[in-house]
Amino acid sequence: MAGVLMSYSQFLLRGLISATSFTVVGTMCKIATVVINCLIWDKHASFEAGRCTFTPAALVDRMLIKFHQLLKLSDEPL
Repeated sequence: MAGVLMSYSQFLLRGLISATSFTVVGTMCKIATVVINCLIWDKHASFEAGRCTFTPAALVDRMLIKFHQLLKLSDEPL
């Protein structure tokens, strides 16, 4: 039942805000979930594990941004 309610609320939210804002809201919810998990269950999850979860995503994101910038530079005439 909770999954159906979450899906329905996501469907409604997508119609109210832009795609970028929807992505930011989703990412912030995931970060909040990891932080709350670390605070509640200290033997189940650690902040080091959370850092390992987010660091690869940040590295890949930065790599894709840099690749996009290089592609833009290569399209310019000499």
